[in-house]
Amino acid sequence: MTLIKTNQVNQSYNNVAGHLVAGDLKVVYEVKTPLRVMAEEYRNEIENSDIQKEFIEELQDYMKRVPGNDQRDLEQKLTAANRRDMIIDAKLLKEKFAKKLYRHTFSPNAQAIFVHILAVIRSSFQLKVLPLIRESKTPYEIDSTIYDSIIEVIYNQVGNSELDINMDHIRGMLYYLTGNCYINWE
Repeated sequence: MTLIKTNQVNQSYNNVAGHLVAGDLKVVYEVKTPLRVMAEEYRNEIENSDIQKEFIEELQDYMKRVPGNDQRDLEQKLTAANRRDMIIDAKLLKEKFAKKLYRHTFSPNAQAIFVHILAVIRSSFQLKVLPLIRESKTPYEIDSTIYDSIIEVIYNQVGNSELDINMDHIRGMLYYLTGNCYINWE
C-alpha cells in the first residue's frame, strides 16, 4: 500500500496506532504480481549484497542451444519462416537482452526473474503463437498476438522494476529463445 499526502497539516503531540489523518489521504494499492515480488527481492539482494558466483541450473539450460535440435542461426530460422522483416531487430534485441543477462550474472534473484520470464515467453509462444503460424495467419496477426499475449503481459508484471526491463528486452528474450532453439517459427 502506498500513501500519498495531498495536504500538509502540522499535528504535534499526537500518539496513535495506525494512520492519523488531517486533510485528504488517498490510499493506492499496488498489485503484487509474482514478477513484482521477485523484483523487490532483487532490490533487497542488491541492498544486502547477497550475490553468488554461478548461474541457476534452469538459466544455464536456456543459455545453451537445445542439443540435437535445429542448429541454424537466428537469421536462418527467421528467413525460413518468411520473417526476414524481423531479422535486423531480432539480432539487435537478442544482443541487448544478452548484455542485460550478463550484467546480472551474479544475482540469483535476477536469474530467477529471467528464468520465469523466459519460461512464460516459451509457453505462451508455443500455446498461442505457434498455432497461428501453423494456420498460416498473417504476420500482423502473429505479431499482434505476440504483443498482446507475451510482451504486454510480461511488461505489465515487471516493467519499471529494479531490473529496468522494457518491452525491447522482452522481445530480445523471444529472439534469444529462438536462437537457442527453444522457439520454432515454422
